[in-house]
Parts: sequence; C-alpha cells; structure tokens
Amino acid sequence: MEVLDKESKGQVLVLVALMMVMLLGIAALAIDIGRAYGVKTKLNAAVDAASYEAANALAEGSGESTMRARAQQVAANYFSANYNSEGFLGATPSAPNVTVNRDGNTGAWTVNVTATAAMPTMFAGVLGFRSLNIAAASETVRRTMDMVLVLDCTNSLQDDFPKVKAKAQNFVENFNTVDDRVGVVAFSTGAIPVVSICGDYPNKTQNPDARSLNCGRGFDRAEVQQAIGYLNKSMGTDSEEGLKKGLDQLNALHTAARSGKRVIVFFSDGSPNTFNGIFSVTGGNREGNLYSGPREGELANQLFNSNKYFNEGAPDAYATVATLPTTDAKGLFSTRNRGNNIRRSISDVINEPLEYKCNANKAARNMAENVAFEIRRQGITLFTIGFGLQLEESEVADVTCSTHDEKGSTILKRFANTIDSDTFNSNQPSGIFCYARTNDELEGCFDQIAYGILRITK
Repeated sequence: MEVLDKESKGQVLVLVALMMVMLLGIAALAIDIGRAYGVKTKLNAAVDAASYEAANALAEGSGESTMRARAQQVAANYFSANYNSEGFLGATPSAPNVTVNRDGNTGAWTVNVTATAAMPTMFAGVLGFRSLNIAAASETVRRTMDMVLVLDCTNSLQDDFPKVKAKAQNFVENFNTVDDRVGVVAFSTGAIPVVSICGDYPNKTQNPDARSLNCGRGFDRAEVQQAIGYLNKSMGTDSEEGLKKGLDQLNALHTAARSGKRVIVFFSDGSPNTFNGIFSVTGGNREGNLYSGPREGELANQLFNSNKYFNEGAPDAYATVATLPTTDAKGLFSTRNRGNNIRRSISDVINEPLEYKCNANKAARNMAENVAFEIRRQGITLFTIGFGLQLEESEVADVTCSTHDEKGSTILKRFANTIDSDTFNSNQPSGIFCYARTNDELEGCFDQIAYGILRITK
C-alpha cells in the first residue's frame, strides 16, 4: 500500500505540471486574442468612417469620374486618420481597398472599403501562430434623393435675409449633382417654384437665369444657388402655399421616376398668417391668399394673387373679402382630426380686426398643418428650420382668440412630426426640427438637417 501511494503522488505531480503548461498556453493565447479583438474593433471603425465619409464626398464631384475619384481619396484619408500606418497594438494595416460603383438604373452609389492588419503575437508563437491577419469591411449605399427647399421670404427676416440666403446656398453643396434632384420654392404672401424639379416651369421673373425644365436626375448647383441669391422679401407667411408647391414639385415626377427618398426642407421665422382659398367677393367667387394683418393703413381683409411669390415691394390687393369660407371640407375650422389641437373660428365675419386676425390665423395654421400631414402621409420626410426669437413667443395673447397658447416652434415641430411634438404620429416619417435663435446658430441648423438627410439616404 505504501508503494502504491508514492506512485500515485508522482503521477499527480506530472498531471499538475502538464495542466499548468496548458493553462499558461491558454492564458497566453487569450492575451493575443484580446489584442486581436481590439485591433478588429479599431479596424472596423476605420473602414466604417472611410465608407461613410466617402459616400458624403460624392456630392463634391461634378461628374461620375470626378465623384468616384474624390470618394476614393476621402476614404483613404479618413482610414488613415482613424488607423495610422504606425499601427495599433503593434498591428500594421494595409492600404484600404476602396471601390465606388454607381447603379445606372437607380442612380444609387455603393462604397465598399476593405482593409487588413497583420498583428505579431506575443505568446501564441509557441503554438505556431507568429502573427494574426485581421480583416474588416464596410459598405455604404447612398441612394438617390428628391428634395425641395421651401424658403420663407417674408419681411420679418429684415436685415438677416442676406445671411439666410448665404446659408441656404451653402446647404445645397451637400448634394449629388449627378443623381439627386433639388428644387427651390419661395413663399411669402404667395408661393412659386423658382427652381423646378419638374412640373411648373422655372419662374423667369424671380429667377432670370432659369433654364428649360428638366425632369431627369441631377441638378445644376450654380443655378440653384443663383436663384436663391435673387430672392427678395415681401409681406405675409403663407406656409400652406409653400408646402403645397413643394409637394406639387415632388409629385410632378412620374411614380416610376421618383427617388427612393423624398424630402422637403422648410425654413421659416414665423407662424402661418396667410392662407389660400376660394372666397366670396364682389362679382362672384375668387381664389386668392388672405393675409391676417392688419398693418397700419391697410385693409384687414385684402385678397392677394393666389399663385405669386412677390419678388419686391408689396403686392396689389385685388379684392375685398367680407366673410371667410365656413366649410370644413377646406379644413379651415375643422376639429383637426389629423392633429391633437382644435382651432375653431369665433365667427365667419372678419370686418372687426380682432376677429379677422384670430380667424385668419387659425385658418392659416389649420391649413398648413393639414398639408404637412398629407406630405408625410405620402411617405415624404419633412424637415423644418426655425429662425429668430419670435418663434418662442406666444403668437396670440388674447384669451378669446385661441384655445391654445401656441408658439411658432410648436407648429414647426408638428410639421416635422418630431418625437417630442404634441401631435407625433408614429405611422408617418419623423423629421428633424432645428431652432436657430440667432444668425450664428443658423449654419449649425442647416448642417444638422443636411446630416439628417444624408443619414436617411444611406
């Protein structure tokens, strides 16, 4: 028995020694595997950044070959910035392989970036693994987009208007001139496309350099920027007409020709105070835009041209309106089942300034929100930019005028259907509302909206 005990103890020591060697080997291998995992994470981040930024850079070229070359250069730059040649944890990367392809049928661009890194092992060499080759790949698809920029051109913009136009001109630099479509609608007391995607022809009065209508893919960036530069300020805020004209532009394209992503970007510094309709006037019914004024020395119930954006000066009123349309079919004073609020008229008589202002404001807001609802119902994403301090001020202080203490920013959130909107609809696209209190914040808002658009096109 004593001999057997000694032999057993010796065998245990051998087994323990063997197990310790194995455990040390496993521990050493785990260290190298952990390092490899860190390198893989770093490499993934580098190729992801490279493919994403390369897709953004497609907007910087003026033709397929220059777009492709620019995207490849940007991809290489971003890869190097995120994973330099000195390596990470001793792993030396290869140069990234970047391919940029365009689908001739859909206009979609696909950017693929792959790369490898050779990592020398610290302990796994004893098991025959002198180095580990780690690979990563990323793909970004930039789909085509149809976008209409709807710009408020009202007098309330005052001295800020030139800066607003400059920011809008910079904004269009973000989009692909070969495959994206970009149009511009200007609105004040009326609205009109100054650069058409399709449908209405470009307006030669407000955009003297407008070219013939082109419903094909792509846009002329210089023409769009020039048209924005020609814009001038005028009177009221007919948000409804601006939105309708933007929607008309997108829908003028044949269904089969439309891009996968359709977008309206709406800029305004105030709440709707003008709306379109058919009104009873002397001599019969007439279509026009009714402004909620009144201003000093101005009739409260002036009816203006229904389809005109006024390039300079005040438009001529061409009719006097005594009553507002009362039918719910126009959505003027309905219970607004498309939202959560209810705006009802005080009466249909508008000869009294307070009643006129209240009723016209309510009608303008109801109509604009109904158009925004229809835009989203059609799967179009609506982004809004609000500018100026008055958007945070209560529009109507008189308790008899409104059942809600509304702000312009609240209305713009409803347009965009933001998650924090009081009428958020989870069944419709949710856009972004960005509020620029001052001119210094405006560029950041345009950048935020551009990022949001580019993100949804990938």
